[in-house]
Amino acid sequence: MESSDLVYEPVMQYSVCALDRGALAGLHPQKLIVQHEFEISAMDFDYSETNMVFCDAEGLISYVKMREEISEDTLNSDKYGCDIIKFMNDSMHIVHSSSKVDDKIRLMNLDKYCYVRYFQLHQEKVLSISSSPALPHFFSSSSKDRSVVFWDDRDKLPIAALEAGVYPLATLNDEFEVLATCNQAGEVSLFDIRKCYSEGPFSRSVIKKANPNEIWTSIQFSPNKKFLLICTDGSEIRLISTKSGIEVAKLTGHRNNAKLKLDASYASNSTTVISGSQDGKLYLWDVKVSPDSTNCVQVFPMLCYPGPHDNVCSRVLCGKKAFHVVTASKEAVALFFCFPRSKCLRDTVKAVNKWYANLCVVATYSDEEMYIKLVKALCASYKIPFTWVDVHEPVLQYSVCGLERGALAGLHPQKLLAQHDFEISAMDFDYSEANMVFCDAEGLISYVNMREKFKVDAFNCKKYGCGLLKFLSDSVHIVHSSTKVDDKIRLMNLDKYCYVRYFELHQAKVLSISSSPALPHFFTSSSKDRSVVFWDDRDKLPVAALEAGVYPLATLNDEFEVLATCNQAGEVLLFDIRKCYSEGPFSRCVIKKKNPNEIWTSIQFSPNKKFLLICTDGTEIRLISTKTGIEVAKLIGYRNNAKLKLDASYASNSTTVISGSQDGKLYLWDVKVSPDSTNYVHVLPMLSYPAPEGSACSRVLCGKKAFYVVTAGKEAWFWGIS
Repeated sequence: MESSDLVYEPVMQYSVCALDRGALAGLHPQKLIVQHEFEISAMDFDYSETNMVFCDAEGLISYVKMREEISEDTLNSDKYGCDIIKFMNDSMHIVHSSSKVDDKIRLMNLDKYCYVRYFQLHQEKVLSISSSPALPHFFSSSSKDRSVVFWDDRDKLPIAALEAGVYPLATLNDEFEVLATCNQAGEVSLFDIRKCYSEGPFSRSVIKKANPNEIWTSIQFSPNKKFLLICTDGSEIRLISTKSGIEVAKLTGHRNNAKLKLDASYASNSTTVISGSQDGKLYLWDVKVSPDSTNCVQVFPMLCYPGPHDNVCSRVLCGKKAFHVVTASKEAVALFFCFPRSKCLRDTVKAVNKWYANLCVVATYSDEEMYIKLVKALCASYKIPFTWVDVHEPVLQYSVCGLERGALAGLHPQKLLAQHDFEISAMDFDYSEANMVFCDAEGLISYVNMREKFKVDAFNCKKYGCGLLKFLSDSVHIVHSSTKVDDKIRLMNLDKYCYVRYFELHQAKVLSISSSPALPHFFTSSSKDRSVVFWDDRDKLPVAALEAGVYPLATLNDEFEVLATCNQAGEVLLFDIRKCYSEGPFSRCVIKKKNPNEIWTSIQFSPNKKFLLICTDGTEIRLISTKTGIEVAKLIGYRNNAKLKLDASYASNSTTVISGSQDGKLYLWDVKVSPDSTNYVHVLPMLSYPAPEGSACSRVLCGKKAFYVVTAGKEAWFWGIS
């Protein structure tokens, strides 16, 4: 891999327990990030973990860009002071509590170095602030006035508030599904965000305190969501199971006789807890969970490291995506894990290879040249792949279309195809896969010739708008639905840049359009008016229509043999095209929905015709066997808490599914089919890739003939494998 190829995702986080103690000795202070005159009171990563903020009670805020050779900007809020600080969903805005004038929370724009607004409801000191990457603009806060308040940063008025007991703390999980609260009575409550007002907590437990005067100072979810980590002003850190509410472990050994507010943080592997201490050292525990029950954990012997600070190591923060550790007192220092320069290097490499059979060992650019040569030689002797990347983690390897796992790590945005002012609503390849079209709801259509150095022609149909579009069997004509004037479908000639005719029958919004290369001129459409209609593009009158239930979707296979439909009742129907009017469906099944309000947004055949891929407005993608009608798999792990319409698409090999996500990333699953039955599939671990900066991945389309991947938000990108 060339030095210019930066692999950020997918990464395998360090599992500390997979390395021997000699290897762990390599955790060391590596870089001084900031220095303050007063004790740093809080710090936070943004969600990309490329930027950080630090603050102190006197009001100095340091904004650090970690990828620009640790560049630092300082902002002064001397008037208000700063106690707790939190990044919002972007890297431009922070919210912080005040330590001097009042108890308001303030929203600051870091780019413009100005306050945007303040949030006033709390009557006493703010104790915690929490936000979630899944829902932009939203955050929660808790205060000594016993309240937990929900805010939208676009409005200074609160959304809602809960009474949460004495000295409450609150945290949100990253998927914005669960709110966890605790208070000084030892109550730990878990709320379903959707029902926290109407139904109260779905889980409530009371943790017994040996010392009733012990104050709980912070609460956080572990990255795998199985535990809550509660820090105290004493010499114990508590682990609570989110499933049972039971206290499963107390982490002890660090020093806090002065009853300081000390931070602890979960590392990205969800097994390692790292804490500060009164003696200035850094303490680490490895917490192993029983495979049978999250109520049983084994705490491995504590490790400690001399800190870089002259006095207390009070603030500790770990990254959730990578094994990054930052500690702070009056100065903030980044610590990273490196292989130790010692006799145990060979044993370390052997240990890593033993635990991870398919490991690709990574060397970072910060390591010395001679040392890297040594690691490379050792890797060669044990036949472990070795590469250079600009991260501190080993890189997962995987295979798609006959490629090695290491090869597909090079999947990356390669070429910008089109740019729109509004979100691209649909896109399509022609059947040669040499041309593409893109459209948005405002009516801009981009026609891209991919063989003429990505030549782009733009067409405007602002009068009608464009919701869905589809190439017909040639590369000259498209049909598209309308979003503005009416619900007609229109046929456009791209060569002459003119409309040929419109197709009028639907009385409500068009939900899907499908065509087949096997039969020129023919296409189908479905609509909210419950109909699936068959059309010939040479005549504006319909060929035929079927009643298909509430919110129907329809797709044709490429051979023009089978029509598949589904609706919101969970019915999936397969019709023989020749007999769909006389005999009805030859296969009918009903898929049970866990959430009856889940809306199915698209349906497509896999290239090998063995499966139907159904996308939803939730966090599940469904795979249905066309042979039996059984739901054989649910693909999960991507984010869609905002119930967006996100696309997923089968790659040309019929085993790989690629999906967009609310967090802007691209997610990939490898679905292996049993040779004995299509009812049994094996879903290999999900992989994810960052989208181009500033570009979302809501639309995803794969080629059927070659491994082409195109994603779109307001920009359309072609992805390639380096």
